[in-house]
Amino acid sequence: AVVCPKCGFPISKREVHTIEEGPVRTIQETSKKYKLQLIACYALLFLGGILTLMALVRGNDPLAIMGIVIASIGLISLVVTRFQIWWNHK
Repeated sequence: AVVCPKCGFPISKREVHTIEEGPVRTIQETSKKYKLQLIACYALLFLGGILTLMALVRGNDPLAIMGIVIASIGLISLVVTRFQIWWNHK
């Protein structure tokens, strides 16, 4: 007990906080491994999209196909990583 139940005198010096009153501790639900995977997925998606747009403007079909493949890999890995986060952490 933090205080005496009869007189209310503090017994302990440590503070007890309830959800309503005390400082809230934020807990990270996703590990760093998956956060790094998400960054890589978004980078691949962005790079593939930019590469595709640049190739289409210049009329370079093989480069556009390569951009689409890179963006597709980024999208597929993003879906897989999101599933892993959901499965392991939420």
